[in-house]
Amino acid sequence: MRNSYYNLIVKIEKIHRMFLDQLKSELESLKLRDVSNIQASILYNIGTDEININTLMEREYYLGSNVSYNMRKLTENGYVVQKNDLYDRRQTVVNLSQKGMELYKHLDKIFMNHQDLLILTFMSEDNVREVWDKLVSIEGFFNKISNNIKIK
Repeated sequence: MRNSYYNLIVKIEKIHRMFLDQLKSELESLKLRDVSNIQASILYNIGTDEININTLMEREYYLGSNVSYNMRKLTENGYVVQKNDLYDRRQTVVNLSQKGMELYKHLDKIFMNHQDLLILTFMSEDNVREVWDKLVSIEGFFNKISNNIKIK
């Protein structure tokens, strides 16, 4: 069991790296050199929302430690617009610019195509939901052990 547990965690990480590599290839095919795969992932998670940067991290849209660098690059390259929150001037809110929205739409098509291919060639939609449910359970497990909650 010990090896199965560890191998599962390593496999999740490997799949995420493979996803990022594929995303990098997709960006290169679009001839986009001013946005990284990580930045594109952040951009996609912002989507059509106006969101403050703290919420971006709280919702786990971005798991890295250099979110300020990536947001600065997205802003400098014209993908994201940053402004002070209307109610709390200390907070910065972001939303996609027109350029960012165009990339969002490309990414959405790419991800929908990937999803369709996955369902068509490897697993049913029910299987995808089942895997999702299992991953959410594993996430819950880690939340419990990281908060020192006893598991029954």
